[in-house]
Amino acid sequence: MRYFLGMLLMLLAACAPQGDATLHLHGVSWYADSGVVLAPVEESVVPVNVASVPERAVVLPFVLEGEARHRRAISVGLTGTLCDVWRRLRVFPALEFDADTRVSSREKALAWARAKGATVLVTGRLHPVLVGGGLGRTEIGVQVEAVWVPTGQTYWSASQAGVLEGAPVRDYVVVRRAERLPRHPEVAVMAAIAESLGQTYLAHGEEMP
Repeated sequence: MRYFLGMLLMLLAACAPQGDATLHLHGVSWYADSGVVLAPVEESVVPVNVASVPERAVVLPFVLEGEARHRRAISVGLTGTLCDVWRRLRVFPALEFDADTRVSSREKALAWARAKGATVLVTGRLHPVLVGGGLGRTEIGVQVEAVWVPTGQTYWSASQAGVLEGAPVRDYVVVRRAERLPRHPEVAVMAAIAESLGQTYLAHGEEMP
């Protein structure tokens, strides 16, 4: 009987479909990495024409909606995560993130972008940002706009939300299953949204106003 139980535990540990498992005398603890669940991308403005000018994008920290402590740090951190993903995807041939610049209006933002020699200004909003830590629910909504600097026209606007939620430990006869969240769930959610939005933008090719 002990031999049979031992073989069963080893088989269950070997067949766990994802995550990793720890073998105990009382059974198997299986740790499954939680995944980000994304809502569909909603595009309100899409590109229509092809531009002959190469894209050089500048990004300002996204505006954080609602009440939150350390608003600036959250905004800069999450926008920086999006920029890192977009650089990897090469959403723009050149992309610069200015974490220190503060502008009070669209006109001033465009003037700043022109002074930087940029052809694209990327701005956005974050709402809501709910960070549940290692056990709770983390939810982020992102709205992003790309403005063609020479004309001041918004040529692409899209939004998407993502959630990462832990689950209570579930005990079965032999297997104990626990959801494992990343150390920084808000970064994981933002990175997944950035990947999805970046791929959506790239699907339009080189289209510009």
